[in-house]
Amino acid sequence: MTDKLAVTARYRLRSFLEGPRTYSTKDHQLWALYRRGFLAPLTTEVPEDQQTWILTEAGMEALSTNDADDDENLN
Repeated sequence: MTDKLAVTARYRLRSFLEGPRTYSTKDHQLWALYRRGFLAPLTTEVPEDQQTWILTEAGMEALSTNDADDDENLN
């Protein structure tokens, strides 16, 4: 079972459903999501102070699980 994601973490992960996104390398929340296996870095040509990320299968599963939990709580 996946831990409950904070609202801000779910918001960030949902933004990756549309495809890879590039953010500052100083974005600590993205590194935390990476350590949990929800995001993976892509090798792309971006300025050295930026990183491009993509949602992993684990990230999609975490979103799905957390969204399903939210749906159950609404009923």
